[in-house]
Formats: sequence, C-alpha cells, structure tokens
Amino acid sequence: MKPVAWHIAAPLLSVMLATGVCPAQTSQPQATTQAAPQMSAADQARLNDLVALIEGQNSPEARRTGVRELLRHQWPETPPRLAAILRGPNNMAARTAVAAALSESPQFRDPAYVEPLVEMLLLADASASQAAAAALAAYRDGGVIEHLRTLLHDQNQTRAAHLAVVDCLGMMTQREAVATLLELCDDPQAPICGPALAALERASALHFDDVAAARAWWEASRTLPAQQWQLMQLERLVRQARESDRRLQALETRLAKALRENYVRTPDAERATLLQGYLTDPSATVRLLGLEVVRSHLAEGQAIAPEIAQQVRSLLADPQHNVREAVVRTVASFRDEGDAAQFIQMLASERRDEVRRALANGLGYVGSTTAVEPLLRLLDHADDLTTNEAVTALGRLAERGVLDAASRKIVADALLYSLAATKRENNAVRERILWAMGLVSDPCFVPALVAGIAPEEAVTVRQAAAQGIAALLNPGEQQLAAEVRQALADALAPVTRDGDFGVRKAAVDALAVLAASDTHLEALWTVSVGTGQGPDAAVRQKAWTGVLRVLGGRPTADVEAWLARLSDDDPEREQRCLDLLLVIEKMLGAKADKRGELGLVRARIAAQRVALGQKDEALAAFLQSVADLRAIRSPELPRVALELLRFALVEERYDGRVASSLATGEPGLDGRALWEGVAGEIERRVNPDEVDRALAMLAAFQARPPASMPAEVNTALDQLLKRARQFKAELSGPPPASQPSSAPTSGPG
Repeated sequence: MKPVAWHIAAPLLSVMLATGVCPAQTSQPQATTQAAPQMSAADQARLNDLVALIEGQNSPEARRTGVRELLRHQWPETPPRLAAILRGPNNMAARTAVAAALSESPQFRDPAYVEPLVEMLLLADASASQAAAAALAAYRDGGVIEHLRTLLHDQNQTRAAHLAVVDCLGMMTQREAVATLLELCDDPQAPICGPALAALERASALHFDDVAAARAWWEASRTLPAQQWQLMQLERLVRQARESDRRLQALETRLAKALRENYVRTPDAERATLLQGYLTDPSATVRLLGLEVVRSHLAEGQAIAPEIAQQVRSLLADPQHNVREAVVRTVASFRDEGDAAQFIQMLASERRDEVRRALANGLGYVGSTTAVEPLLRLLDHADDLTTNEAVTALGRLAERGVLDAASRKIVADALLYSLAATKRENNAVRERILWAMGLVSDPCFVPALVAGIAPEEAVTVRQAAAQGIAALLNPGEQQLAAEVRQALADALAPVTRDGDFGVRKAAVDALAVLAASDTHLEALWTVSVGTGQGPDAAVRQKAWTGVLRVLGGRPTADVEAWLARLSDDDPEREQRCLDLLLVIEKMLGAKADKRGELGLVRARIAAQRVALGQKDEALAAFLQSVADLRAIRSPELPRVALELLRFALVEERYDGRVASSLATGEPGLDGRALWEGVAGEIERRVNPDEVDRALAMLAAFQARPPASMPAEVNTALDQLLKRARQFKAELSGPPPASQPSSAPTSGPG
C-alpha cells in the first residue's frame, strides 16, 4: 500500500476536520440544531428575503451567501424551507447552492436535509449530484450510510446512480462506509468493483494494488480501537493535505504567471473585460491576481474604471481571508474617504488579524475623526503587528490633517500612554509610536522624544525620535517655548555625531532650525566641514544652512572669526567664504552708517565670485562696491576701482557701464594710477597666443577712458598699441607679391 494521489486528501481532510468526524464513532446519534423561539415579523421578512436571494437569478456565491445566512440564524423555519428548495424540481441552481452551503457548514446539518439530498445524489446533473454527495458525507450517521446501502442494492437504480452513491461513500471515513465499499469488491469481475476500489482508496487515504491488498488492510485494521483508527486516518490525511497544498500552490503560481502574461499581451481595449473575469474567478489565486493588477495600475498612476472599482469593493465580503485582506488594501489604494465607513463596520466584526491589520492600515489613508475610536481600541491588542498598524494609522490621520483639535489631543494622550505601557525592549512598537508622535507633533511629546534619542536606544528608535523632533519644527505647527527649543537643541547637538546616517540626518535637520548657542553652532560647524560625496553631502549642506542661520544673528566680528576658521584643505572653502561674506553683507546693508564697511565687503564678495567663476555676479558686486566707497569718499576707492578695471578688461566686460562707474563722480580717480595698474596685464598679452586680446583691451581702454589721462599715459598707450599691432603684423608674415610666383618673368629679348 502507498499513499493515494494528492487530490484525494483535501476533500477527505476538509470533511473530517470541519465536521469533527470520528470514523469509529458511527453509533453516535445525529446532531440537530436547536429551534429558536417564535420568529418576529422582522425575522420572517428577513427569512423570505434570503429565500428569494437563493431562488432568484443570482450568482452561485450570492445564493450560497443566502444559505449561510439562513443557517446562521437557526430560525425554526430554516430546515423545512431549505429542504423544500432541495426538493424543488425547477431550480437546479438553487438546489445546488443549498447543498454546497451545507457541505461547507456541517455544524448545521439536520435530519430534514437527508432525504432531499439523497434524491439530489441520484440526479443526472453532475454539479447537483456532487454537491449533494459532499453534503451527505458531512453527516456522521443519521442513517445516511444505510440509505446509501439500500440504493446500492436497488436494481431499479441506474449505473450512474450507483456510481454517484459509490463516490459519496468514498468521501466518508466511517468504518461502515469502508465496509460497504469492500462488499462491492467481492466480485473482482463486477463492473462496480473498480469504482468501489477507487472510492475505498479515497475513504482510507491509501492506495491498493488490488482487491486482495485492500482486504488485507481491512482485516488488519477493522478491529482497531476507535481512537487509534481515527488517529491513523488523520495522520494520513494531514500528510496528503500538506502535499496537496504544496502541489496546488505550485499549480496556482504557474496559473497566475500565465494569466499575468496573458493580461500584458492583451490589447488595452480588452483588458477591462479580462480583469473583471479575474476578479470574479472562483479561484482565490486568480482573484488575488486581479487585485494585484488593479494595485499595479494605481501605483503607475493609471485611472481605474468605475465598474472595476465597484467589482473590487464587492469582494470585501469574500469568504477567503487572504482575499479580503488584499481587497481592503486595494480599496484603500483608491484613497476614497467614502470607504472609511465600510472599513469601520468591517473592523467591528472581522476576526482574522491579517484583515484587521489591513483595515487599520486602510483607515489611515481614508479615515477621519470617526476612525480614531476604533483605532484606539486596537492599541491594546496582544499582537504587536496589529498595534503597530493602529499606531501607524493614527499617525497618518494626523499627517493628512483630518484630525480636529479635540481628536489630536485624544490621540496624543493615547500615544503617550501606549509608549509608557510598552516594554523597553519592544523596539518595533516603540519606534512606531515615536514615528506617529512626530506626525501628531504635540509639544507634550518633547520629553519622550528627547529620551528616544539617547545613545543606548536602538537605531530605529533613535531615528523615529529624531525625526519626531524635526517634525515639531515644521512650518504651521504650534510654536515651541524658548526653553523647550533650548532643551531640544541641547539634546540634539551630540546626536549630530551619531553613527547611523538616518539618526544623524534627522538630528542635523532639527538642530539647523533650533541652534542658538556656541555649542549648537560648533556641532553644526563640525558636521558641515566634512568631505566626500554621497548622502552625507546633503547633511553637511543642511548643517551649513544652520550655521549661516545662527551667524546671521551674530555681530559681524563673530562671522569674521568663524570665516577665519575655514580650512584651506576644505574643497568647498571658496563657496563657504562667499556664503559668510553674504551674511555680513546682509547685516551691514541694514545699517545706513556702515556703507564704507559694506563697500569693502562687497569688494571681497566680488573677488570670491571671480574665484568661483561667477563673472556676471562679480561685476555687479564690484560696481556696488565702487558706488558705496565713492559715496563716503573712502580711501579704499582707488584700490577697489583698480580691481574692477583689471577684472573688466581681462574678462571682456569693460563697457560703457563700467567706464561710467569709474569715471563719473567725486572723488575722481587717478588716471595714471589706473593705467599703471593694468598696463602690465595688457603688456603680458602681447604674445603669439594673446595679442588679439591685448589689442582689444587697449582699444576698449582708449575708447572709454576710466578717468582723465595725462599726456604721458596717452603716449604710453599709443606706443603699446603700436607695438602690439606691429607684433601681430610680424606674426602674419610678409605681404603677398604683386603677382603669383609661378607667373613668367620678362627677360632680354
């Protein structure tokens, strides 16, 4: 003997486990449901509606749902009404739905259903007959096996009827069923022997090479104690169920892959129909595939047709919990606040934790203040995963701005309580609570957030706490008291050196906003002067922004002191120097009596911009500087004016605006000094590579003198210009001959 094929184990195991069948306990009386009290008018109306749902033109699943509802209420009229439907000759779909629901709900079996189910078993309609067989197999006793034995010995029954009875017996595990099947194998040549042996294999969860092997097994096991018989049956069924699940999962995975590829190849115009087919498929795997396709469309920003969205929402009542979970997550992806009420209603009745977690997650995206109470009830859930989803959802409600002031306070208090009640070693839950605190952004969280960035905390906890502190500083949030800001900054300063990038970044982000003292400034400066690329480059820039913010409120002497600390090895030194000079410029620009200092700073800014290649900005700064220094008759004017003239000539920016800035106004500039300051720059360019540039500089200077030029300067300029032109002529070579060198020359005649 060897185990039977995998497809046999699943139905046997489902029958045994769902019904609590004890194969050896065939002497137990048939269980019946207890009649409920007299029905009210409302119950009667509801019963009639459910019967109409079963008998109407509805889908098989809708019909079965109606049957399950009837069975669940256990009204006194339920058994006779369902028995009448089972006997109804004109509505095969309704009869099949009732039988199928009874096979799925064996706890509601009733003797009233046995006779009509036996009648259905003999029908030519295969679906109806199989549904009846599954329902009958769920009965422990109630005379079912005896009914079936009688049918087997009834010579007036057709062969098809006898085979249906055999199949039904093969779905049972009682010893009486096994014995009945063995009786049919007495004559190995009889036509019924082969089907009976196959049914016996299904009933015993074994494989027999022949009838003799089956009889040998029966003789060895028929007298076993009931408990041992049952244990052996269950062990075989469990092994085969596992194998069945493994193979079924592999097959469904292959099916889903094929269907997914088929969907991709399908023209766009036909995809909606195909997708609706996936969503309504009897296979849970295919329905899950349909939901996956919908979510992928949403992730890609594609619109979902209203009929598809409605079809997805109709699956919220799917009997498979994994499908319900996927449906909830898909519906939540619609981001429609109208779905919140349904989610809240489902949360009140749903018993599967996976689905409850999905509902909590979804409420974070579609809920409002009405979602707060049901989410708070989940906070004390024994399952950390569920608690995490509830906390996350509360944080998202705050993030979406749908909480009013009263609700925010309730949520804040609940988060504080939950954090205090959570064990210190439960880092996953504490991290989620701190994360949510950051989104709720209530000042009452400050002590908890500061405690969360302590170095002994886990990295995830430190990250959430640091991000929570940064969130308290978002524009639009409530203003923090000065002492609170100081305390936060003091706590964050050492965290800017944390070994974790995420913690370090969040700390720098917050400290850049909060920093005020020299300690805070030193911490930001230390971060900002690092080197290298990668994520830390952005952190350094954020720290530098904080440095500039703090120094912007300090005296200019303090800024100069920090500017002097810039290292020559810093690859960003030139830009950092410019940034600090711009801070000084802004402060001086606000003081009318500081124009001379402002002019000198602008000259330094111009020089920095030249070093950085920012030529247009450098020219503007030079012009501003000259105007400032001339306005107060600064003795530094000639020096800065010469720097402007030299820059403009060298960088081809000497035009009427520059010349006018230098030549116009009092005090006037010394033309000789200006010429002597640039003559060397021009003369150096009288070389084969730059002679044209020298000529252009001389021409510009001569055309628009920056000041009144003495005669000797004009003479020197003319001489240098003549020399440059002669040099260029020499570079060009001798002039061409009056005739080509190849032309014949005249000679003596």
